[in-house]
Amino acid sequence: MAPLENVVFRIPRFAPSGASLNKHIKDQFCILEALRPVKIKAPRILAYDCTSDNTLGMPFSLQTRLEGQRLDLVYQDLDLAERLGIASDLVDVLSSLDGVKLQRSGRLCSPEDVPPRKALGDMNDLSLADGPTVQGFGVGIGERTATVAAVSLQESLSTQLGAWLQHEGSDVAKSFVVDMFRRLEEICTEMTELGFFEERKSLASNILYHWDLEPRNIIVGPAPTDRTLDNSEKQALRIAGVLDWDDALSVPPVLACKPPVWLWDFSHNEDLPPNILADYDGDVDLLPLGLYDVKSDRVSDQSLQVRQFFETTFTERLYGDSSLVSRETYHDDAYGRGRWLRRLWRFALDGFSDNMHVERFQNFDEAWSEYRKTQSGV
Repeated sequence: MAPLENVVFRIPRFAPSGASLNKHIKDQFCILEALRPVKIKAPRILAYDCTSDNTLGMPFSLQTRLEGQRLDLVYQDLDLAERLGIASDLVDVLSSLDGVKLQRSGRLCSPEDVPPRKALGDMNDLSLADGPTVQGFGVGIGERTATVAAVSLQESLSTQLGAWLQHEGSDVAKSFVVDMFRRLEEICTEMTELGFFEERKSLASNILYHWDLEPRNIIVGPAPTDRTLDNSEKQALRIAGVLDWDDALSVPPVLACKPPVWLWDFSHNEDLPPNILADYDGDVDLLPLGLYDVKSDRVSDQSLQVRQFFETTFTERLYGDSSLVSRETYHDDAYGRGRWLRRLWRFALDGFSDNMHVERFQNFDEAWSEYRKTQSGV
């Protein structure tokens, strides 16, 4: 067991309304346990209680603490060699996640037989041979209404959009929201007609997905590298672990293929050109394709080296080789049809909860209509 000074005590910020049991804590426990055989270092829950029936009077979990520092606090100061090392480690993480295959897409939840509490020292008695279960993504704001976990992305989109229509359709005041979901269904049909769901590797399975794999959730620490000429040992920062696995998902690989733009552009969003920033909400799939081209003045030559290294290494590891076919397939998933699928999927997953989502839908609808004309001559 970890020394008590190396643990983190977590209390949920948001409790399910009216619920006596905070099931999310059990879900987190099962997700972290499922990571133990995978080559990704993550915290481990040592004890938890999903109820308020304890000395503290509130649900909690006790987790191991990962040693190191957050990548977002140091990445700006790393040299090229260290950034390439981080990029290599990130590919290792993504490859490990891609290796965790799941039958259906959805949210990862704890099996019903996982107890509501476990004390220190009791974890060895808890067997999770079957791992977490997969439930549908659900619809609604806050506590979500359950949906069926689907096998394919096309089925997931159809299920989610249909469920949102049913969920919002009973409110007369939300007729405009219903119209937007109906348009999204039309776009899904148009994608089908353009061959977006034709069989390919990135649509053929479901994998474990950390939806917030950003530098703020990546822990780095010193790792020994080659000895220097004076025989001293140089220390380079490498990825030491990944935090924040709450709400991890099972999704088709194409949804997990969003490029980690922060590797080659670590500047603040506010530094984006004004015409881009006006509609940008942090989703890199909204960035113009030419923003990081070789001719762009947005990034330096070293940053372009990091991008090229990541994309080459990622393609070799997850697409089998660095052949032209593999590179084109990766580019399609990351910057081509994959971008459109992920933009559609955001609405199917989250719906519309504020005016920003409505504006994002309007921009998406307009951009998709223009793109479709170039593909089908409509």
